[in-house]
Amino acid sequence: MDLCGNRLRTAALLAAIVTGDGGAARAAEGPKFALPIDCRPGVDCIVQNYFDHDPGPDRRDHMCGHMTYDGHDGIDFRLPSFAAMRHGVMVEAAAAGRVVSMRDGVADDGLARGRDAVRGTECGNGVVIDHGGGWVSQYCHLAEGSLTVTQGSRVTRGEVLGRVGYSGETQFPHLHLTIRRDGRSVDPFAPDRPLEACGTGPTLWTPEAEAALAYRSPFVLEAGFVGENIEITQLEEHGLTEITPRHDQPALVAVTRTIGLETGDVISLDLYDPSGRLVARNAPAAFDRPKAQWMLLAGRRHGTTGFMPGTWHAVHRVERGGRVVAEKTFGIDMPAK
Repeated sequence: MDLCGNRLRTAALLAAIVTGDGGAARAAEGPKFALPIDCRPGVDCIVQNYFDHDPGPDRRDHMCGHMTYDGHDGIDFRLPSFAAMRHGVMVEAAAAGRVVSMRDGVADDGLARGRDAVRGTECGNGVVIDHGGGWVSQYCHLAEGSLTVTQGSRVTRGEVLGRVGYSGETQFPHLHLTIRRDGRSVDPFAPDRPLEACGTGPTLWTPEAEAALAYRSPFVLEAGFVGENIEITQLEEHGLTEITPRHDQPALVAVTRTIGLETGDVISLDLYDPSGRLVARNAPAAFDRPKAQWMLLAGRRHGTTGFMPGTWHAVHRVERGGRVVAEKTFGIDMPAK
């Protein structure tokens, strides 16, 4: 499933706040930005899309990967499911400043009514903070009715602005963060480098945020077991809920959802019974193009004697260039009769 088709057009969503010569970001002169969302990257949230460094119609993130889409001018912090969004995840000011623009009242229905319905409100419910010196941060797709700040108010770093939502032009619950210097969008992971360059270097993040935001591609967003086949829409809505294993349940299905897959990646999911015997394998052909996310299932139906008691386990691997670049092993204990 490819999620890279939507464009946020954040520059036109809220009124322009500052103008200037659009020069280099000069990271050493700018503020340092903390994590703008109350979650643990790589645990209960993940960066789905980075800043697009390709000047043409293609796409390229700061590491020369494809975890972005054409024209994307910020960073998308994704929640794994709508259930996580409903539980409540706070959006926080990444640096101190003054609220200079905001909007609330946009419904949390994403693109359910089509792109025309969100034209002019692509950012959804949002906040813009002026940090001084031409530096501005913009927060998009907040939950309707969740904003906790007011126009003109001063905020401190870490102060709650609202909750992650599903408003505006979006296909999944997330926070979109754009940082600008003198009206020009800046990649906080690579503020001083030419667009055609890639790799690590000075960032605009605090040391703590930079450590938490290590580049993860590919990344196993979810891994676990279900008692029957499942659709990706069910995962996106409910997440992987813990099942109660039964000896006589209809099926045991290992499921994974992985993001950040590249052309040529080979993925596999193997299911083993408690004796260590391989009982199911799903290994599709190498990808012919990058994939924003991919769900994989490998399962076993209930037999005449039921499921063998003990620990069943699954192994999910991603190979890139003949090398394993991601691996996840997970298990579930099946009780006796």
